[in-house]
Amino acid sequence: MALLALMDGDLRLSVRAGALTVERGGHAIQTVPTHAISEVHLYGAAEMSTAARNLLLGERIDTVFLTADGRYRGRLVAGAGRSGALRLAQYAL
Repeated sequence: MALLALMDGDLRLSVRAGALTVERGGHAIQTVPTHAISEVHLYGAAEMSTAARNLLLGERIDTVFLTADGRYRGRLVAGAGRSGALRLAQYAL
């Protein structure tokens, strides 16, 4: 699986026909099926639509927000993994 990085401030991530679409100025420049990516990075002023956010969360694909020069700002993580329940079971022993 690949990393999808939007590195220009005029890019927007949206959804068309169930796939992620990278747009510039309202025109699609690339379409990527969700099964082909493992993580999305948004740099600077790159945007993401609500539909894209919901699709990424539903498909359990993490989104990382970075400044234009690549400094970490935050991360959108889709749900908790199963390791939390495993860890609680280990502590109960």
